[in-house]
Amino acid sequence: MTDVFAFVRAARGPVLMIALGVLFLLDQYASIHFSRTWPILFILYGVLKLVERLIAPPVPAPAPAPGWTPPSPRPWTPPTQSGVQSPTQGGVQ
Repeated sequence: MTDVFAFVRAARGPVLMIALGVLFLLDQYASIHFSRTWPILFILYGVLKLVERLIAPPVPAPAPAPGWTPPSPRPWTPPTQSGVQSPTQGGVQ
């Protein structure tokens, strides 16, 4: 699996260069101008990155530090109403 991943990473540059050459060729010999076709390079780059990401080997989760234990969850306690003034205890009425 890593051979395919390495191949896709290595082929990305040449594929983009070939696409660039084809777009310049179309600009020269056809009525398709490069100023209208250059976004194809971004699309092609995105597709190649997506394929690379899909076939990439999974990244293992990092191991916890030695002696580390996850914190225990604290029980939920409702907020208290102390310190809150009612509308009749002062203030603007």
